Amino acid sequence: MIELWELFRLMFKVGLYAYGGGPAMLPVMQAEVVEGQGWVSDADFRTAMAMSYSLPGPVAPQLALWVGWRVAGWPGAVLASFAVVLPGLLLMSVFMTFFWSSAQTAWLKGAAKGAGIAVIGLLAYVTYDQAFKLFARGTGGWVAGVTQHLDWVIIAVLSFALVLWRPTLMMPLTIAAAALYGALFIR
Repeated sequence: MIELWELFRLMFKVGLYAYGGGPAMLPVMQAEVVEGQGWVSDADFRTAMAMSYSLPGPVAPQLALWVGWRVAGWPGAVLASFAVVLPGLLLMSVFMTFFWSSAQTAWLKGAAKGAGIAVIGLLAYVTYDQAFKLFARGTGGWVAGVTQHLDWVIIAVLSFALVLWRPTLMMPLTIAAAALYGALFIR
């Protein structure tokens, strides 16, 4: 029971403190469940994160579901995925109740634009953090990591270019192709 409460508390905190949606929640969730609690390993978390990104739907609840399942089985999975979205649901309900009628005001538009700008920085951090963990950590630095895994760099750059070209079509195709490549050649 205490484990379920701790799981709920931690995922609620992730949902409350991580601004910018799912991708911005991932480093916070990773810090809490890998470094903080030690519930899962860094490698397992990154693998689950990759699988979450390859599935349709929001990434943070999917990853929370996986963490909850690892910690406390199916009750933990349901509880963790609910807890991570609950703060957003509550805050959006308050926003709609008290501010929606004035959503056209200049200050609210400015606040939304400012938050959107910050989200770009948060997403850049998530990208850097994951690239560092994949390429630089334990390999002798960025140059050594990129040199050792040139195929990974090609996959990342090609995926970016294809999704930039045709987002709706290429997003699922690049994920499927990269997953197939990883299954066959990266072990």
